[in-house]
Amino acid sequence: MIVTALKNGTPTPGGAGYGVRLAADDCDRYFRKEWDTIELELEGYAQVVKVNLAEPSFWNSTCRELVHSEIGRWLIENKLDCWQLSQPPELSLKFIGGNRFRLMK
Repeated sequence: MIVTALKNGTPTPGGAGYGVRLAADDCDRYFRKEWDTIELELEGYAQVVKVNLAEPSFWNSTCRELVHSEIGRWLIENKLDCWQLSQPPELSLKFIGGNRFRLMK
């Protein structure tokens, strides 16, 4: 899947306020409403991040965002945290299986 980086509100140097935006079709195809979280591998990171899906906003027709401070730190460390207005970087989100995904540059 191709996803785009996002900033919500005022992002912090610690990573809060960052995430990725998914297409509604991809959410419907790869994500399940019964999942409270997904396991997210970040390219180059050893740890796996648990991202909350138990938000009504994740399943509405406009939001479809994965937000977590570790995603923000990963974007910052990979110099993907600054972009021109309406031109966020595109990233790859790979479905691994079950509720596990991998985010890559």
